[in-house]
Amino acid sequence: MIKVSLVFIIFIAMNLSSSWAIDPAEFDPVKTFSMDPEVMKKWHLIKRNAQVVVQKPSANLLYGSCGIVGCEYKYLVTMGFSSSGANPQIEILGAFVLFKTYQKAQVKLLSRSQVRLLQQDKWDQLVKGDKCD
Repeated sequence: MIKVSLVFIIFIAMNLSSSWAIDPAEFDPVKTFSMDPEVMKKWHLIKRNAQVVVQKPSANLLYGSCGIVGCEYKYLVTMGFSSSGANPQIEILGAFVLFKTYQKAQVKLLSRSQVRLLQQDKWDQLVKGDKCD
């Protein structure tokens, strides 16, 4: 009887809590990235330096899993800028976006060294060195 009651209580709790949970299929990592205050601040700074967007924000799924308590996904979102003039330079604004079903999404901007790893195709070092959890 106790097992049945416990299972019933967990079922009810999960159904009630799912009303405020984000459906992973509806989560938009690019929108989350674009609306993040730190990303917006950095983006405005880059735009002020007369750089133009050459790549709109795009997301790459790094990993994802779902279990009994919800889902967790990690994305790499990047956006490219180019300076004008005779020797244009490309700058990348990027972040890890972590989604968990019952939590607010986290956005962690990439450092300059992480961007260099990204530009050098050293994905394994980039992802392994990240502590976004």
